[in-house]
Order: sequence, then structure tokens, then C-alpha cells
Amino acid sequence: MGTSFGAVAALSTAVRFPGTYDSLLLQSGSFLYSDPGVWHGEGRYFGPVVRFIDHYRAHPVRAAERAFISCGAYEDLVKANRAMVPIFRSTGMKINYAESRDGHSWESWRDQLGPGLCWLFPGDARG
Repeated sequence: MGTSFGAVAALSTAVRFPGTYDSLLLQSGSFLYSDPGVWHGEGRYFGPVVRFIDHYRAHPVRAAERAFISCGAYEDLVKANRAMVPIFRSTGMKINYAESRDGHSWESWRDQLGPGLCWLFPGDARG
């Protein structure tokens, strides 16, 4: 589970330890890759992310059984998140992708957390 860079960290961890995680919840993932149409920021923090996502896009692996991915429709990362959905699906992961009418914000992540957890862990909430 992670937001922004945390979503990339969660994906990277699941890729490095295959078979360990059944589910991923990735919100507004900074899935930045080498494409002039995708903003990928600047500075030392973005380089490793771009290299990891470029490699994952070229050699996708099934990181988990299922993943809930959400993103705000008004954030710079929406194109990169949309572009990852077919790549994740190509590995056989079950994907639920949701966009909210929001930006890159805690409110957006809060609002998508409940639906994401309910989709990843269905069942009777009464225990």
C-alpha cells in the first residue's frame, strides 16, 4: 500500500519479493517513465523511479494477485497511471482502476482508501 512515491516503493517491494504479496493498493503512483508526454520531474529522486518503471514496463512481472489503483483525474500523474493499467493486466493481475474528480491530495487518497480495501479484501465487515 502506498501513495505517490510510496506506490512505486510498494510495487518495487512486491516485484523484488514475488509471491509474498497477494494484494497491492497503489494510489496516485509516481509511475514515471521515459516518454516526452509524461512529466517526470527533475532531480535525483526521479531518476531511480524512471529507471525502475522503464524496466518494469519493458519486463512486467506479476507483482500480486490483485491491485487496486486510484488516481485523481486532475493530477499530472493521471496519464502515467492510466498507462500502467494494461501493463499490470498483461501479467495476469486482477486490476481495479478508479479515477476521482480530484488531484494529488490526501483527500483523494482518503476517499479511495475504503473502496480499495473493500475490493481487495471482500467479505462481511461485521467479522
